[in-house]
Amino acid sequence: MGLLGMLAALPLAPVKGLVGLARHLQEQAEREQEAELAELQAMLLELEFMQVGGEEEIAAKEAELLERMGVLAGTASGGEET
Repeated sequence: MGLLGMLAALPLAPVKGLVGLARHLQEQAEREQEAELAELQAMLLELEFMQVGGEEEIAAKEAELLERMGVLAGTASGGEET
């Protein structure tokens, strides 16, 4: 790109920077969400192997974890949970 091309593109530099920042923030949010989903899946798996506590306690914890996973999955797909 020549000098004239660089000068013509100079006013777009802030827009390019903002787009790059938005992409970075989106990637970071997705990584954090994936990490939380993985943690919830691990907790659910641990709950399946857990023999301590009654069936009702295990069912309640399982329902809570599945609900949290559903909320995360809904926000990952762009849906709104109320």
